[in-house]
Amino acid sequence: MRIIVQVFHPGHVHLFKNYIREMTARDAEICIVAKDKDVTIDLLESYDFAYELVMDDRTTNPKYPQGWVRQLKLEYNILNVARKFQPDLLLGKGGVALGHVGQLLGIPTLTFQNNEHGTLERKLSVPFVDRLCTHEYFWDDLGSNQVRYPGYQELAYLHPNQFSPDPSVFETLDVDPGDSFVIVRLISWEAAHDIGYSGIEDTKSIIDRLESTGTEVLLTSEAETPGHLAEYRVDIPVHKIHDLMYYADLFVGESGTMACESAVLGTPAVYISPIRVGYLDELESKYGLAYNFSGPNRQQNGLEKAVSVLRDEDQERYERRYEALQEDKIDTTEFMIEQTYEMIAG
Repeated sequence: MRIIVQVFHPGHVHLFKNYIREMTARDAEICIVAKDKDVTIDLLESYDFAYELVMDDRTTNPKYPQGWVRQLKLEYNILNVARKFQPDLLLGKGGVALGHVGQLLGIPTLTFQNNEHGTLERKLSVPFVDRLCTHEYFWDDLGSNQVRYPGYQELAYLHPNQFSPDPSVFETLDVDPGDSFVIVRLISWEAAHDIGYSGIEDTKSIIDRLESTGTEVLLTSEAETPGHLAEYRVDIPVHKIHDLMYYADLFVGESGTMACESAVLGTPAVYISPIRVGYLDELESKYGLAYNFSGPNRQQNGLEKAVSVLRDEDQERYERRYEALQEDKIDTTEFMIEQTYEMIAG
């Protein structure tokens, strides 16, 4: 069994890492095609994964003329890898390039999607992929090749079957596992589906307000941190962030993925962004582990909720909500493996 796995973003490394390990243990041959974006390559190398680099870290954005050229180059590079590797399956998140390559070579394509934005990407990929897996709460009907499953992509690596927190993450930090601390996350807003949006407008005021509750603030950011915020920035190995999130009292940030990661680890998340996504709506409405703020006063409203959560005297309520989520949701890595065997068997 030979499988190409597409990894174009740090989140994709987390999404597929346990799948890669498990399928390799089952004697499958895995070829990772990667794009050098953010810390993607650092993560791959931290897990000792070999990879074929098919694009550097500049954004491939089909909204712009140069984006189309780069997209064609990307697909050409993957096509060449696939011709040499002769895979039985193409696996990835999204699926524009994989869908096109799969159609050209007659290779089945299995892709995952977790948000309802990126409509151009969907138009370019959905008609070409063989199977597109989404969580149950996904707002859109994508057609006959859509398969809904009772989980989230983040449960491919944060389900209790796949993740155990490691307290050694605190060895280089000024906080301990029992201390009260909040993770604040800023994103770059440079991804194709983020252009034109913004989330948190005044990071320092948020930090000051959170600190007023007696908690410490640890800042992580995709973009360069301004000098007046440098003292809050946390410096840990990239693959250790989930250990830190597990022990945090709260997550506040612009990243939908990290808000979901926190929530499925049992850490309440305050998501401040004009971009709404179905999985975070479910985590709020059904489980009470995420709080979404997308309106014009999103920063102030989100901050008030964050303070309220930190001052909540019944912190065990979040443990009860976490247990309810665990009862309902599956191990997404196991679901990927089941889909793989099903598709290859035909």
